[in-house]
Parts: sequence; structure tokens; C-alpha cells
Amino acid sequence: MRRPSGELIAYIVLVAVALALRLYDLGDRPFHHDESQDAYFSWVLWTKGDYKYMPILHGPLRFYLTAGVFSLFGDSDFTARLAPALMGTSMVAMPYFLRDQLGRVAAFTAAVLLAIGPSYLYFSRFAREDIYFAAISFALLVVVFRFLDRPRFWGPPAIGALIALGFATKETMYIAGFVAFTFFVILLIREGRGGPTRAALRSVGWEAYVWGLAACDGPGGFELPYRGETRSFFGYSARGPVGEPDGRDDGTITPSAALGALPFAPEIAIPCAAALMRQPGLFGRYGFVDSFNPSFRYTHARLGTGSVDPNHGWVASDCLGIDQGPILLQAANYRDDFIWRHISRVPAIRQGLMRAGFTGGWLR
Repeated sequence: MRRPSGELIAYIVLVAVALALRLYDLGDRPFHHDESQDAYFSWVLWTKGDYKYMPILHGPLRFYLTAGVFSLFGDSDFTARLAPALMGTSMVAMPYFLRDQLGRVAAFTAAVLLAIGPSYLYFSRFAREDIYFAAISFALLVVVFRFLDRPRFWGPPAIGALIALGFATKETMYIAGFVAFTFFVILLIREGRGGPTRAALRSVGWEAYVWGLAACDGPGGFELPYRGETRSFFGYSARGPVGEPDGRDDGTITPSAALGALPFAPEIAIPCAAALMRQPGLFGRYGFVDSFNPSFRYTHARLGTGSVDPNHGWVASDCLGIDQGPILLQAANYRDDFIWRHISRVPAIRQGLMRAGFTGGWLR
């Protein structure tokens, strides 16, 4: 077994020092007004399961994290600031993964400044969204540049997840996203079609950009070897994340699940749509097929529906209106809230939603 290098040990010691600085007397200082709001609404979420988005308080991520800390360690001034302290500590380790880009001395210097710098130390001990957004933004920077340097299959999903966490933290993600978008547009134009950035994006294959679980057709009921283990495949079935109640994921993806989320997660839905459009057999005269499974490449299997290509996997034969509807409706909502604007004026819909217990939004 290889022993850790002196550099890695130095980073571990520095992270430990940073954690100690952030945890020492963490609950001793009186609460700032904003901290009291964070702690109170996290406590409400923990004790009553109640959360309501309010723009003045920004995104829900930190409330869920702090409520989770309360559920594990109880509610106190210390635990109300524990999640920010851990977020701030995580930033100290991040320069380690940028050593090739920054240089080893510069990366460790950045880590030292993040560990003991007054601003980062203060906001790591401050229960508000500031340090969450800083940590997520820095993590996104690390993943993006690591991906461009050494493209891996997990890169695009990790980037999408961090962008989603950024939006779930604070609305300034729109500003950060605009800055990053303009930077990469200029970079791609400057590099041209054969540039290294475009090559990195393509090198991981189209599957890295696609996602979407819902009830849909599947290749059928099979137990087949897949990457050293036996995988269960299913025909028509409800699908969802494994680990959730009735979770089932055999690698079958339905385009309507991802594209129906366009107004809510355009940062990952649009790249998914672009990747789907580039693949043969997924989009035709009547729109997207119901589903496909790129991991099912068993040409010998006797299928009940669809077809198998040894290179692209199983593709459903059906193109359903119930799939195209959500895609078109949500595309209209993404453009200008067209559907939502019109249904919000229908008295019967408003009354039905209110009787069902819905509040807020355009029901005000």
C-alpha cells in the first residue's frame, strides 16, 4: 500500500486546522439577525416538515442541511452554524485538485488563505447562504477545469448537479452562470471547431449528458450480465431512483422526463435535449420515442417491443402523445410562462387547486 505523500499530509493537517478554527466556540457569539432567520426556518422544517420558498431568504439548500444537522445532533447555536463551518472547511481541500492548473505552491498558498483568511473564516462561522454559495461555486470551478484537463464520464453529471445546488442556494447563480457562459463562448470561438474544449466535451460520449426517469416502456423482463454483475431489466414499469420507495432503475431513460423539467432545470435539460437530438433513432416525425436504454445491447434477446442496436442499445418503437405533450407545454412555459399564465386565469382551476390545499405563487 502506497504511503501518502508529504504534500497530501500537509493538506490533511491544514484541513484539520481549518476545521478546528471553525468549530472553536462556534456557538458562543450572539446570533446575527439573518442567522436567527436561518436557524428558525430550519427548525420549523425539522420539527414540522414545513418549508416555503421566500425570495428574501433565497434557496432551500441550507435549510435542509441545517434541519438535517438538527435531526442528528439536536438544535443549538452550535449546530445551527455547523453546516456552514463544514462548507467552509471543504473549500480548504479544493485547491489540492487544481495543482496542475495553479501549480503546487500556488494551490497550497490558496488553501492556506482559505483556511485562515479573516473573511472566509468569518463567513464559515456565519449561518447564512454566503459560504454555501462560495463552496459550491469553487467546487464547480474545480470540476469544470478537472474535466477539461482529464475528461471523465462523471464530469457532466457532476457539473449539472453543482449548478443545480447553486440555484438551490441563491439566485446569484444566474450572474455566476452568465459570467461562465460568456467566458466559454469566447473560448470556444477562439479555439475553433477542433479546439481542446470542444474535444473534451465530446470525448465522454453522449450518454454522460442524458437523464430522465419516469413510467415508460422498457426492453422487457430479463436477468442479464452487465459489467461483472447480474442486472434486472424490465418492460413497461414505473421507474425512479434506487433507494426510494418502489425505486427502479435499469438504465432505461425517457426523454419526456428530462425535457418536461425544462423550466425548472434548463441548465441540465438543454444539454440533455441536444445530446438526444444527435443520436439516431430517438427523434422522428412525431417527436421523441417513449424511451431508450443505451446499456441494453443484447442483440440475442427476444424483445416484446422496440429494437436493439449493438452500438446504441435498445430503443422503443412507440412515439406517444402523452410524452410529447409535457415537452411542448414546458417548452412554452420556459419561453414565457405561456401555459401557466393562461391557466392561472381559469376560475375552475384556481378553485380546484385551493380546495386541494395549494397556496402561494399565482394563487395569491
